[in-house]
Amino acid sequence: MSSTVIESPVSYAVGQLIVDEEQVFLRRQPRSTELIALAREHLAGGATSNWQIAEPQAVWMSHGAGSKVYDVDGTEYVDMHGGYGASIAGHAHPAIVAAVSERVRRGTHFAQPTEDAIWIAGSRRSFPIAAYLDYALQHTDKRIGLVTALGSMHQGQMRSVRKGDVMIAISFAPYAEETLEVAQAAVQQGARLIAITDSRMSPLARDAHIALIVQDSSTFGFRSLTSTMGLAQSLFMALAYRLELPYQSTTILNETARR
Repeated sequence: MSSTVIESPVSYAVGQLIVDEEQVFLRRQPRSTELIALAREHLAGGATSNWQIAEPQAVWMSHGAGSKVYDVDGTEYVDMHGGYGASIAGHAHPAIVAAVSERVRRGTHFAQPTEDAIWIAGSRRSFPIAAYLDYALQHTDKRIGLVTALGSMHQGQMRSVRKGDVMIAISFAPYAEETLEVAQAAVQQGARLIAITDSRMSPLARDAHIALIVQDSSTFGFRSLTSTMGLAQSLFMALAYRLELPYQSTTILNETARR
């Protein structure tokens, strides 16, 4: 028994449309084509990762600005990817560029403690985020301080904040008074404030050098922390990749610090 395959006119039309659009795409990407050919002389598939191998060809990027990215042929795109969430503030954000430039002028990686420190403040419902960042950032060579307000001692902890330090403050409506007090004190003492909050109208955002706005659902006043924790993890992973941090257990780090 033989079978007969009848191709649908619709399937043929869709297939032809794909072929036509691929040709339009390739004509718009001559520089990407050149770079892929050059890369294939040295790299399997012409890319450093199989994620970057695509059909009919990958798009080679040139730069980004805000929410836009640009390929090597000058085509502008709206970036809906955001570097796996790491570029949540957009590309080349002026405040981030200024902060990174200032730090790079002083050196990049010493594998030893430095004078300036990172402080983290988050109370009540924000405390789990602050505790995670405290744990994660201990894997860097920075001095890390978690301002917990335990026993109402947060004012005493703030005496150690110096000019050039960074304060990461996390709070959401109705905003913890302890966190607002700590953030204001840090700014007054010359620290740079990074706010993780829920609105540009937030009292934290008002004084912040950088404000990261994140929304989570809330039921009967109980706020989910899913998106906020995702943001915190993305920030640390971006830092780890930037610094090429090797894994070190906090036990080893603590033993080293005691010697």
